[in-house]
Amino acid sequence: MKHFIAVLLTTICLVSCGRNFWEARYISKKFIEGYTGIEKLIRIDGYYYNKDSSGLRRPFLLSDNGKIKIASGVFNNHSRIQEVFAKNRSIGNGSYSLLGDTIKVRWALRYDLGSYEIFSTQLAG
Repeated sequence: MKHFIAVLLTTICLVSCGRNFWEARYISKKFIEGYTGIEKLIRIDGYYYNKDSSGLRRPFLLSDNGKIKIASGVFNNHSRIQEVFAKNRSIGNGSYSLLGDTIKVRWALRYDLGSYEIFSTQLAG
């Protein structure tokens, strides 16, 4: 019985991890790859970020063809963010679509041991 439970738990873990892996690959590889016209809504010649008491969180870049790149972590200055984007370190990938003045975003950040954190959100204008 103990072996059955161990095999069952291992199978459940592997199936859920595998699903996240393939979903993350889909999010990060299957881009719209078409002109979106986003620069009519917002400026895309720089990056955006969230700010709180600990620093600048998860900066991201939006392109005009439906791609988003996001840096993982908290940064204490803008030069570090620029370095991360320039060297493509700690970068998550995803895609976005426009619905009126709302940007729908899906992205995946890769962590150690092949795990991913998958997000989906809306940015209202």
